[in-house]
Amino acid sequence: DPLQQLTAYFSQNSNAKNGKVLSNINEGKYKISDRFGTVSHCTAIKLEQLPLTVTGEIDREQLAQQSVRQMTIDRVKPRNEIERQIAQIWQDLLGINQIGVGDNFFELGGNSLLATQVISRLNQAYSIEITLQNLFKFPTIEGIAQHIEMSRYVAQNKAISTIELEEDYEDIL
Repeated sequence: DPLQQLTAYFSQNSNAKNGKVLSNINEGKYKISDRFGTVSHCTAIKLEQLPLTVTGEIDREQLAQQSVRQMTIDRVKPRNEIERQIAQIWQDLLGINQIGVGDNFFELGGNSLLATQVISRLNQAYSIEITLQNLFKFPTIEGIAQHIEMSRYVAQNKAISTIELEEDYEDIL
């Protein structure tokens, strides 16, 4: 599932031996490597107390529900037509129902083959030149939408400048 993510939940017991180590860890996102050097992203969440089952084990289901609630809160929905159209293209190609403007295309399961399809659809929709490098440089909906807006602005101003230059040239003749 492309939406799976690694999350570390921790709490701090004041008389724990590793208290000093845990006090240096704040909530946030971290990059960690396994023994083969593969990098994964991990979100660390500090809790006052880990939820326990009646048998005293950590209640993983309750932790997972908390994580889903937090992801829903953090996800920002598309705010304008360009972002909505990009989100729709990503949803169609990736098979994901909800995508936020800050979600990374490649972290959602996108690959270079799907990226070429995204680029093709965006170029068709906006009649501008978006490259594969642009998607790697701006892998979020928000980033690629800003790039599209800027490209459209530049193209529009070039067209206006060209018309003005032609009019100036005609005036000289």
